[in-house]
Parts: sequence; C-alpha cells; structure tokens
Amino acid sequence: MSAHSDLMRIPKTRGVEIRVSRSRYRNRERVDVREYVGFGEPDSMKPTKRGVNLPLEHLPRLLAALHAIEREAIRDGELLPEDYENAGLPVPPALRGAA
Repeated sequence: MSAHSDLMRIPKTRGVEIRVSRSRYRNRERVDVREYVGFGEPDSMKPTKRGVNLPLEHLPRLLAALHAIEREAIRDGELLPEDYENAGLPVPPALRGAA
C-alpha cells in the first residue's frame, strides 16, 4: 500500500486520533477512516485495526449515510452551531440562527 494522504485528523482522546485519508492499494484508490494511537509527536502515531478502508467508488454511499446521520442529529438537537465552529467548519444552513 502506498503512503496515506491524511486529509483530516480528529482528536479522540489523549494519544488517540481518527485519521481520514486517501490511499492506493493494488492500483485502486481507497478511502480510509482509521484510529491511530501513540504518544508524543504526530509522526509517531501508529494505525490500529479499528477503522474502515473502502474503494473510492463507495465514497458517495458513505457520504450519503453520514449526511443522513447529520440531518437526524441536527433535527434532534444533538448537533449545535458551536460544534461546527469549534471544528473550524461552516455552520450548516439548518442550524443558522438556531443558537
């Protein structure tokens, strides 16, 4: 497998993060969402078996599922504008003015 191209690192707990990356395996582009563990420098973090690695053509279905979960969480009041602001992301239109 070629080196991962980390697109996002999401802190989970001390010494643990979720990395979203794109990679290539056997001439196929893939998307990887994986838990990494380690202490110290970010380059010392090691991947675990916890995660999912999918062919890139499955990305639209994965995104559709994540968007459906997001809509439900917004509807149920489980996601708030500050959740997006704290992550450095734009607040979705469904949450604007809901604070």
